[in-house]
Amino acid sequence: MIPPDVADQFLSADGKYWSAWREIDQVSLVPQLNILRMTQQFASPTATIAMRIPYSYEYQRAFLDRLRKANPAWVAIDTLYTTTTGRDIQVIRIEEAEQTGDPTAHATILVIAREHGTEPASSWVAHGMIQRLLADDAQALRHNTTWLIVPILDPESVDAAIFAGYVESFGRGYTETTPEEVYEYAKYCADYVNAGKTIDIAITLHNVETNECPNLFCPFIDFSKKAATLQLNQPLFAAFQQHAYLVGDYQQPWDVGLMQARLPGWCALYYGSLDLDYEVNDRFPGNRLPLAQLQQMGAIMVQEISRYLRSEEGQRWHRMCRETLATRDAERQEYFTRNDITRRTKQQVLSLGY
Repeated sequence: MIPPDVADQFLSADGKYWSAWREIDQVSLVPQLNILRMTQQFASPTATIAMRIPYSYEYQRAFLDRLRKANPAWVAIDTLYTTTTGRDIQVIRIEEAEQTGDPTAHATILVIAREHGTEPASSWVAHGMIQRLLADDAQALRHNTTWLIVPILDPESVDAAIFAGYVESFGRGYTETTPEEVYEYAKYCADYVNAGKTIDIAITLHNVETNECPNLFCPFIDFSKKAATLQLNQPLFAAFQQHAYLVGDYQQPWDVGLMQARLPGWCALYYGSLDLDYEVNDRFPGNRLPLAQLQQMGAIMVQEISRYLRSEEGQRWHRMCRETLATRDAERQEYFTRNDITRRTKQQVLSLGY
């Protein structure tokens, strides 16, 4: 991401992690014009100015190329769709190649980042989750569990530096203006559960700016799943505190309601998933994080979510998901039989979850 000739300005003294750049050379207030003027001399003719380390589509593509060459048995890269500009919509699927035990106990966690194209820190947390799951000692985290991770949900918005692209399009049904990417994501999830699997937890990762919240915060809770959310978040937030991260009050989100217009909420509506929303903030003035600690947030999430799914409460939640999907499957079969339908339409996928 950073040219070698200027890397020493960003790399730590021991060369192990990237950190925020030095302070700006000169800053002055111009009260007559009501502006803040910043003056900076750069080492190269061009520069990219960002509050956070970028996580671009090109970076993800290079990472996935390396992953394909390494060819670990427990990783698959599912390509759902290629945009008109040639960018692939992809899901990184991580699971043990040979699952053992009761197949009905198999759980799935869906993690998406970059619903908002201008929030790169969320991609780095998702990347940290992938790194943790690829580790040699992660077999227990992959056992009887599938992790579906999307570091960049909307690569077109990332490239254009657009805050919100199709993030709110999942709960609106299908129309002629529905982005094809929205349909492909929905179809992927529908096909997944139609194969007899659950999507137990669906997580969306975001990042805020500076003082909006500490290193980790849960800004929104699905009111129908508040008790389960609090049961999961209590040990999760405690684990972050044990690793010296600053966290918000997990019991006091900014809002409580429904999030069905977004993919995790859409999964909650049709498949009974526990939809979770997290804001991360590596630029919080009280505890700024280098890249290594930002990615470590993903590793902590993997550990704690896996622990939750193995707990009595997590097992109970999994059984509820299976019951929800059993009812849904019966309704789906009856719907297709009654209407003499042999092939789904895009409207049926998006509007019914079929």
